[in-house]
Amino acid sequence: NAEYMGEEARHTTMAHKMTPIPIVDSSHADFVHDVSFDHYGMRMATCSSDQRVRIWDKMHSGEWKKMDEWKAHLGPVWKVVWAHPEFGQLIATCSFDNSAVVWEEVVEGGRKNMGQNKRVWKKRVRLVDSKGSVLDVKFSPKHLGLKLATCDAEGVVRVYEAMDIMNVSYWPLQEELPTKLKQCTSLDWNPSRLDAPMVVVGGEKSDSDSVYIKIFEYNDSTKKWALLLNLGDADGPTDVVRDVAWAPNLGRTYHLIAAASEDRNVYLWRLRLGGDHAKPSADLLCKFSDHKAKVWRVHWNVTATILASSGDDGSVITWRCGPNNVWEKDSEMRKPDQI
Repeated sequence: NAEYMGEEARHTTMAHKMTPIPIVDSSHADFVHDVSFDHYGMRMATCSSDQRVRIWDKMHSGEWKKMDEWKAHLGPVWKVVWAHPEFGQLIATCSFDNSAVVWEEVVEGGRKNMGQNKRVWKKRVRLVDSKGSVLDVKFSPKHLGLKLATCDAEGVVRVYEAMDIMNVSYWPLQEELPTKLKQCTSLDWNPSRLDAPMVVVGGEKSDSDSVYIKIFEYNDSTKKWALLLNLGDADGPTDVVRDVAWAPNLGRTYHLIAAASEDRNVYLWRLRLGGDHAKPSADLLCKFSDHKAKVWRVHWNVTATILASSGDDGSVITWRCGPNNVWEKDSEMRKPDQI
């Protein structure tokens, strides 16, 4: 009943307020560009302009302990992402040095040194097809197998696949997509297993186009990727899109896609893919203008009921879908010495 729900919400809010937030000293020597958690939220990877990647494990005390670190690239490392644990302990990184790299954690030692076994990260493959800085990298949802998508400063998206998941040193290039964007800054996969493989790509529009975000779909008949839809050609971003996030779909008849832009806004679209004969369509659900500077990241919770965004104003803002299916600002966290 309403009384019970109100009481439950009150206790949830109190617990939320009383939960301490651990502060992690990354010890990186330069800007930290990305922080990524594994599937269970118990492992964390960070990457930085110092060209290094660090791996952290969460202890029983709640403290994050650094387990490993290494020089991963010859330039700033922009992104780090975990594969689904079904494929083992794999991460991928991308960098200003025009490459993406897949790393695997292995156990060194053996039966003779069972008491001295050590987990170490090994480079399995370096993907060097890009002619520009590789700005984002994402593993596909697990139902699509072990695939990896990258996008770069030349406006090209590439899709790779490990044909044999027991051999993660071999990632042949499956597709190269010229997006007609001046540069591609971010991408994300459609997580739904009910649809054809799709990716949403954001970036900087070309001089001959007004679109900052595009959706591409894989056609099983032609075995090719093709443009499915432009997002926000009339009411979308007016500056570079720095991040896109495709929401998990838990039974909705439509999809949600969020974008963070340098125009200081967060955008949220409702995407309907339609049936066999219906054309896909998208409408802008919300445009959030609460940030006071460029917005760099957007991220969904696992049920797609909360969207988080962060920007150059030093704030993290969360947005929640209310009971009337209306999206509203839920909370704002701001670093004390910011603004």
